Amino acid sequence: MADHARKINRDRLLEQMTAIARFGGHALRTDDLQALLQEASALAAKGLGVTRAMILEIEFEGQSLLVRAGIGWHPGVIGKLSIGAGSRSPAGHALQTGKPVASEDLDAEARFAVPEVLREHGVKSVANVVIKGGGRPFGVLEIDSDERRRFTREDIGFLQSYANLLAAAIDRLRTSRELAAARDEAALLLRELQHRVKNNLQTITSIVRIQKTLSRNPEAQRSFETLMNRLTALSLVHKQLYIHNGARRIALNGYLEELCSNLITAGNLGADDIKLDLRLERVVVPVDIASSLGLIVNEFVTNSMQHAFPDRHGTVMVALAPVDPGKVRLVLADNGVGRSQAETAGEPVAPSGLGLQLIKSLTGQIGGTIEWTRSVEDRGTEAILTFPV
Repeated sequence: MADHARKINRDRLLEQMTAIARFGGHALRTDDLQALLQEASALAAKGLGVTRAMILEIEFEGQSLLVRAGIGWHPGVIGKLSIGAGSRSPAGHALQTGKPVASEDLDAEARFAVPEVLREHGVKSVANVVIKGGGRPFGVLEIDSDERRRFTREDIGFLQSYANLLAAAIDRLRTSRELAAARDEAALLLRELQHRVKNNLQTITSIVRIQKTLSRNPEAQRSFETLMNRLTALSLVHKQLYIHNGARRIALNGYLEELCSNLITAGNLGADDIKLDLRLERVVVPVDIASSLGLIVNEFVTNSMQHAFPDRHGTVMVALAPVDPGKVRLVLADNGVGRSQAETAGEPVAPSGLGLQLIKSLTGQIGGTIEWTRSVEDRGTEAILTFPV
């Protein structure tokens, strides 16, 4: 008889350990807290051979406990009923002492009050363990028996194991929610910042445009025009970011197409016939690289528009394509008059000036290299920029 009882105990212990292992795996994967709590209460009840269990969550700064999940209760209990904390309930007493609480006979209990919901359901014995977690406790896991029962040390250990797994899962979900909320707030702030930067750049561009209009000095007008183009290049980056909801990477080909089209449209005046030849393959790059490349393209195209075509007739070509794994090539070329006598002597040289110094500096910032040559028609200027992505 004793051997039979030991075998039953061993079988029950093995079943409980298996259930805990399965529940633990599920607890660390799911994102549905309510389903997890419901499953925990059902499995805990099954593991101890009872038909009722509940999980109570602390509410109102510990003044009461909400029956968040459970099994075996009448309608109107789960998710709706709150019971007293502290000495007003066995679960509250467990939270108050910070230790497991078991009561073999609720009718004889003097440590705490018995909630009416337990009497209505004919509960005779209860066991409670605290769901602790990393911060403040979440609440209590309670097992309820309709028959008088003595909960053993093994029973309490089984319940505490469930409670510990629940606490770990709850902490993980709580942290995930906090991180998600922080991420959403950061994304919202970033989007607002990008919107403001875009608007501020447009405002500054408008001010510069007004100054250009008011100026009677041709050299000052060219300087204002150059500054406006640089501001436009930066503004377009922030426009792309705003459209794509603060993405950290943007399609470089789309950005350069819009930028170049704007530059050519603004630079063609009257009878000018300067065309744009775009050969842009899809390349996605981080925002900082896109900003630098936009300024580089702006400097080259603006320089070509201002100096390469004295007869106001020609073509500016921009080509973008991946070349090697992790590398992209950007080719900028015009078929204008070229840069200097040195080139006609077979010695291609990079153009000089503030704009071209800016190109050199920006190329270095993105870890790229640039080579200046004649264009394919053996005239004009060509720059071949290779950079990592």
